[in-house]
Amino acid sequence: MPPCEHSESETPAKVLGGQDVSRADRDSCSCPGRPSTNLPLNPASSPVLVISGMFLMSFGESMAVAHWMTLLQTKVGIELQGRVFACFLMVMSMTEPLSYLVVGPLAEHYLQPLLEPGRPRADLLGPLLGAGPARGLALLLVISGLLQFGWAVRGWFYRPVRFIEDVLPDAFAPDEIGDRDSLQRYEDSQPLDRHCPSGGFANTDRFFRGVRPQGILLTLIVMTDNVLPVRRGVGGGPVGNAVDALIDRFFRCPSGMIARGWWRDPVAHHRIFDEVLTVLDLRTDDHLLEIGCGGGTFVERALSSGCWATAVDHSADMVNLTRARNAAAIQDGRLEVVQASAEQLPLDDGRYTCATMMNAFFFMDGPAALTQLRRVLAPGGRLIVHTVAPNPPATVAPGVLVRRMRCYEESELVSMLADAGFAEPRVEARDRSEQLVTAVVPA
Repeated sequence: MPPCEHSESETPAKVLGGQDVSRADRDSCSCPGRPSTNLPLNPASSPVLVISGMFLMSFGESMAVAHWMTLLQTKVGIELQGRVFACFLMVMSMTEPLSYLVVGPLAEHYLQPLLEPGRPRADLLGPLLGAGPARGLALLLVISGLLQFGWAVRGWFYRPVRFIEDVLPDAFAPDEIGDRDSLQRYEDSQPLDRHCPSGGFANTDRFFRGVRPQGILLTLIVMTDNVLPVRRGVGGGPVGNAVDALIDRFFRCPSGMIARGWWRDPVAHHRIFDEVLTVLDLRTDDHLLEIGCGGGTFVERALSSGCWATAVDHSADMVNLTRARNAAAIQDGRLEVVQASAEQLPLDDGRYTCATMMNAFFFMDGPAALTQLRRVLAPGGRLIVHTVAPNPPATVAPGVLVRRMRCYEESELVSMLADAGFAEPRVEARDRSEQLVTAVVPA
């Protein structure tokens, strides 16, 4: 058999017919007796496939960016959008130089060798991607696309992400936009009820309304807690500790400017306030004790019945908010505001005719708190606790909170009430996995 005229035994660039022949020419030759190192014609060599792939990739990216931008513009207050977009673009721009440093070596040194002619992986992936130069980069694009598709599927099946548009409230912009300080003063002077139109949002009355940063913050907390490996239990390294610290700062013991703005008037809890006030049926001779008074909205409404009240919270910021909101009642001697924990109440025995706590019991030592409430309630005193049942849906409480809450079954609550000395314990299941707990002190 005559030797191939493109044989490598000849000069590296042999002149054939007046033209130089490169290695690529030799590899693709079909001279008799020389095996071809190229795979047969495959879809990867088709311009239609390349154009279609690039179109679909660009189309998918455009759709994702459009939805993301729309979500930010709808859910983020107008006075914060500039900062949020700046942070988003900053993070995105920081990843571009990193990609330049990683993509080239990864494709050339790790993926390209897998698709060299004659390799097992080339025989497996060659019919789709081809084999030879630049095929490592093609394989990297395919892997990247599969990872993005898998992440999208995961988001689809994770309800807090899938229904994030329903869960997070819309931000309502004021008529005039000024500087940040002026806008904050404007927001602080307005009743939050204006953010809750008639009928509200079916799935968001547990979440937060208004043009303030707390919605963004909660979104970041939820995403961080569910994306990074801190799902099992409370804590989990620096990330888990950071999430715990944020939960403490904004839920368990609210403090700081954002927390004060959040709890000054929690419109999402007004429905709960109405339910509890209806069951309490306060009279002018009642002396009410509220544990976890927050911003003082509930006790303000309770005082309109003519009763007397004591509001307790272990957060200094919440105590100050309650005092500022109810300054007139304090001056008249009808309200006392105390900073203390529910497990150690510095109050006299048998002083109160009724007591209540809402959306706080799951952050407490339940038996200890109930024992203290039994001690300070007078014979015949009424107790009403509004709390959350185990495993609530994300529209009631996101998983980042549920994993740090103490939620009890009905039988557990009844047992705790009996052990604390209460009579007639009753747990009424409400919508959204909520529980309304009632009991009385034996006469």
